[in-house]
Amino acid sequence: MQRNLLITGANKGLGFGLIKQLCKENPLNLHIILTARSKQRGEEALQELHNQNPSATLQFQQLLIGNQESHENLVKKLQQQKMLIDVLVNNAGIFTWGKDKSEKQRVLQTNYRGTTDFTKLIFPQLTDDAKIIFYSSQIGRISKQNNATKELYSQDNLSESQIDQHVNEFIEGKFENDINAFAKATLNTWVKNVGLKMLKPNQNMFLICPGWCKTDLGGQKAPKSVEQGVSYPFELINDFPFERSERNGQLYSYGRKAPN
Repeated sequence: MQRNLLITGANKGLGFGLIKQLCKENPLNLHIILTARSKQRGEEALQELHNQNPSATLQFQQLLIGNQESHENLVKKLQQQKMLIDVLVNNAGIFTWGKDKSEKQRVLQTNYRGTTDFTKLIFPQLTDDAKIIFYSSQIGRISKQNNATKELYSQDNLSESQIDQHVNEFIEGKFENDINAFAKATLNTWVKNVGLKMLKPNQNMFLICPGWCKTDLGGQKAPKSVEQGVSYPFELINDFPFERSERNGQLYSYGRKAPN
């Protein structure tokens, strides 16, 4: 039986590296759907992978995380193909050194709202034992955030509207926090309070921190290679049988459970 994997933001970096590894070693016979914002860069990445692995089953679909129309177009294509997704890898994300309101909106639109909106929209197209993997980071640990965020995000059973209200307060400048860390903390909190409630008995949501890797974002001084950075998600994807895992809803870094 062939299973289907869809990965966002996969034309370079860790996303591309993960697909490259899966093409080399694919015990589950995965059909891989590579998505990227840029049609040209996505198709170039697909061609490179095909050249290296002629027998791999791959396709490219354009996807702009944070753009509702783009989300809907991709889900519609999956429905037309009658294709269900066994593994969803939410890898797409952006980073900023900025601090102003526009940068807060830009980062949160992709790293939190776009990611969770796309996950909710594609959810009916997931198999009953699907794995949903979110690329996160230890910078999103609750203990590392401002006091207002620590107080709220430490609570259980938060609603999506409560989380969104807190996000809006951050954007409006009611409290200070590093934008990138806040976005990851918010994504982690959404998964634990909202996402897990969506799951069927054999489905899972995994949060992973790949560490500091040698990518365009990480730079060449990073201690880990891309191959090292994708080793844990590669393991998660190929862990068989697909069933509820003790790692469901937990943040793991370097393959180990990370503290809150």
